[in-house]
Amino acid sequence: MVFLANATSDNVIKLYLKVINSLLNLTHRELDILETFVLLDINWTDNRYKNIIDAFCRKHVMKQTYIIKANLSKCIKIFKEKNILVEHETGMWSINPSLLPSNLFKDDSINIEFTIKIEK
Repeated sequence: MVFLANATSDNVIKLYLKVINSLLNLTHRELDILETFVLLDINWTDNRYKNIIDAFCRKHVMKQTYIIKANLSKCIKIFKEKNILVEHETGMWSINPSLLPSNLFKDDSINIEFTIKIEK
C-alpha cells in the first residue's frame, strides 16, 4: 500500500513526525515540541558541542512553543523514556539519529516503510 503526501520545506518535519507518531504515541503538544527540537538538531552547525536540551535550547523551545519550564521538563523526560532523545558519551543530548531519515532535505522525497510482525 502506498500513500502519497505533499509537503513543502517549511512543513516536511511536521508531516514526517505526524506519520511516524503512530509509533511514538505522542500528544499533539508533545509533537509540536518535538518538531522544535528536531529543527534545532538538524540545523546544529558544530556537532562537537551538540546538546539540544541545554539552557539556551530550552529557552528557545519555550519561546517558540509557549510552554512553561515544568511542562517542558516533563516532555523531555518522555522523550528520553521513548528513546527519542539520546545521550552521547560526552553527556550531550540529541535527537536519536534512527528517528530521522538520512536524506532529509537532500532529496525531493522521503520514503517510510513499516513492517508489522504478526506473532503466532
